[in-house]
Amino acid sequence: MNAKLVMLTLLKLLPFIITFILYFALLLPDKPPSAEATVVKMLPAMCLVLFLGLHGKVFCGGRLYDRLMFAATFLCGVADGVIAWDHHHDAFFLAGMAVFGVAHCVFMAAFRCTPLRLFLTIPFLIAGIILYGVLAPGLNGAMYFFVLLYALVIAGMGWRSFSRVEIRCCLGCCRDERCAKCVDLGNSESADPDGQCYEASGVKWTQIIAAIGAVLFAISDSILSIFAFRVPGDPYPVHRRVAVLSTYWVAILFLALSVEPAEPCPCQGQGERVTSAEDDDVSTERIRLEVTA
Repeated sequence: MNAKLVMLTLLKLLPFIITFILYFALLLPDKPPSAEATVVKMLPAMCLVLFLGLHGKVFCGGRLYDRLMFAATFLCGVADGVIAWDHHHDAFFLAGMAVFGVAHCVFMAAFRCTPLRLFLTIPFLIAGIILYGVLAPGLNGAMYFFVLLYALVIAGMGWRSFSRVEIRCCLGCCRDERCAKCVDLGNSESADPDGQCYEASGVKWTQIIAAIGAVLFAISDSILSIFAFRVPGDPYPVHRRVAVLSTYWVAILFLALSVEPAEPCPCQGQGERVTSAEDDDVSTERIRLEVTA
């Protein structure tokens, strides 16, 4: 990644960085809920929505991954606004959980279902079962079902984020920049023996950073749920807000950074070519009329 691209990325992230710092600088009380606290809480996620619109290929000939990341991040911002009013009524907490659950599903759709790599479900299912076991004594009624479903969705998002990570390594002797055998870790299909040799530790950093973001998202949700259902007393102390929101915003930042920078929209060049062709036609017609006259 060149220095110019890094600077452009940081410039587009500036609104997120400012609103991130602003929230923790103000730490507006969220009890009772207020419109000001709600807006300040929604701003970081919405700034990442703006970042994705500028950084990724969302609109003009958009990539599906970029569009789904854009939609999921927008849903996270909406959920932030809804759950900010959970002091007012428990229904807001359930609604916020539902919107976050939909956002997780959209993230999973972005990560796709191939390659499947079912063996990676094991650590995430174990973590989800342990978390549910910790939370279960503090649950009652329909919350048993909702929390179990949400834990499964979080585990599914983690599984899909790690399943798409490609780690390529070279086996055998390489001669004249040709590889005797190349394999994709986790994929039974070997590369063409006559193909180019992969680097020994070839990984795609955008896939790694998306997987880290998914894990941080799960950590944030786990902290929130433990404070909400298992810690006695005020479930919304300041240190809980700092722990939950810092890991959550860094998580969606990493997920947003997994979107590769968009190339210039081809429509712009096409429009310029069309305009140039139209100008040529007009000039030709003008010359023809002058000669006729």
